[in-house]
Amino acid sequence: MTSNKKPHIALLMMMKNEHQRIHVTLESVIGHVDSIVAFDTGSTDNTIQIVRDFSKKHNIQDKFVVMYSGNFGLTHNIEKMIAASEAMASYQDIIFLIIGGGPKQEVVKKYISATKAKNLIYLPFQNEDMLPYTLTSADIAVVLDSFSANPGSTSTASIPSKTFYLMAAGNAIYAESDDSSELSRIINHFEIGFCDKSQSLENFIKFIKNCYSDRLLLNKLKENSRNASANFSDKNAALLYESIYQNCEDNSLM
Repeated sequence: MTSNKKPHIALLMMMKNEHQRIHVTLESVIGHVDSIVAFDTGSTDNTIQIVRDFSKKHNIQDKFVVMYSGNFGLTHNIEKMIAASEAMASYQDIIFLIIGGGPKQEVVKKYISATKAKNLIYLPFQNEDMLPYTLTSADIAVVLDSFSANPGSTSTASIPSKTFYLMAAGNAIYAESDDSSELSRIINHFEIGFCDKSQSLENFIKFIKNCYSDRLLLNKLKENSRNASANFSDKNAALLYESIYQNCEDNSLM
C-alpha cells in the first residue's frame, strides 16, 4: 500500500566561519527541508548565530534529538527506537536519529521507506572526525546493551565503550540493562539518566517526555553526564576494571 505521508527532509551540513556565504545556502533550501542539523567545526565569527536566527525565523529551529549511534546487531533492540518514534509522531519538534549499520540496518531503512516517517532520520556510520559533532547533536543518547533483545540473560560487567563518549558529549543517557550491571551502577551513581531493566517501551517514552517537558531536569542530567566522564580517563578506567575484577574474585571466594 502506498503512503501519502510527506517525508521529513533534514539538511545536514558542516560549517566553519561561513558568515559571508551561509545565508545563500540557507535561502536556497527554504521550502525544501523541514529541519536543519548544523555541525559547526569551530567558527570564530557569527556563523552559528546566523543559522540560529534563520532557523527560528522559518520555524525550523533546532529539534529535541533522541539518538542511537552504533551497531544494529541482532541482539540490539533497535525496533524500540522505531516504535517510540511512531508513538511520539505528534511531537513535531522531537527527532529520532539513528546512526550506524549492521544486520538490522535494513529494518530501519525499510520502515522509513514504507512509512515516510517525518520524525525518524537514518544516517550510515560517520567518519571518526565527525563523531564530536554527531554525538553532541543529541539531547538523549540511547544505549541498547546486548541483553536487551534476550530476556533472561545478564550484562553484569558489560559497559558498551560508546557510553563514555556519549557522557563526554554531555548526553542524558537512556539504557537497557539489568540492575546489577556496571552500566546501571554508573548511570544511577552519577545521576546521568535512566537504566531500564524492564525493556518497556512505555518507560522509554516516559523518560523522553520527562526530559522534553522539564528542561531543568534534562540540563542537569546532561551536566552530570559531562562531569562524570572525567572519572573515566584511561588511568581511571584501568582502576575501575581492576575494582570490578577484585569484586568478582572476592565474591567467588564466598
